[in-house]
Amino acid sequence: LDDLDAVRRSERTLYSELPLRQDIIDAYKLAAGGTLLACRGAFANEPGICCHIGGGFHHAFANHAEGFCYINDIAVGIRTMQAEGRIKKAAVIDCDLHQGNGTASIFYGDPDVLTLSIHQENNYPKKETSDIDVGLDDFADDTEYLAHLEEVLPQVFAHEPDMVVYVAGADPYQEDVLGRLKLTMHGLADRDRMVLTQCVQRKIPVVTVTAGGYARHVMDTVKIHAQTISIATELYRQAKESE
Repeated sequence: LDDLDAVRRSERTLYSELPLRQDIIDAYKLAAGGTLLACRGAFANEPGICCHIGGGFHHAFANHAEGFCYINDIAVGIRTMQAEGRIKKAAVIDCDLHQGNGTASIFYGDPDVLTLSIHQENNYPKKETSDIDVGLDDFADDTEYLAHLEEVLPQVFAHEPDMVVYVAGADPYQEDVLGRLKLTMHGLADRDRMVLTQCVQRKIPVVTVTAGGYARHVMDTVKIHAQTISIATELYRQAKESE
């Protein structure tokens, strides 16, 4: 953080793969603040869904930047909620194309924070150890992806988290230029609905962050992120109407 405040090139900032500029640093601080605001917002009312249109910078470690990520907003949100006494236990459901290596490292060995990452195995980054890692083969499609996700989600909820952070990456999409998974728009919608519905059914506050997306056509990435928020909004309204 001192290096970021000083806009200083060092071993801690070098591997971000991004320019080191004040406006970019400010954007990452705002993103971390946005995720924290969403965490607090998820506890503001039932059924406890709050969406951040940014965040999900899961490659940032506690002591250095990596992979387009300067600050791990997921960890900032969870640790602050714990420090404020709002939660004891949390879970991260990371469905970005790439393993959430920074998040896995930060929470490694912490019995109060469970990390799940479902990702393309043969891809960036160098892997860390999540509590649950599902490394998919290249070209995995909707059916394979959703079957694996459905299989492991019960382990997440067995942890009995007080809050879930859902990293809803757009990059498992079949037209993403940095990946080789083959999820369709429909498959990504089914993924979002599966995760969010199970949180709502269990009355666990859930925060969505958008994470990566590098579709050949930029508007496809926008549509995927918007779809996640639309599904969350739909589930929120349905839950309110059923009260």
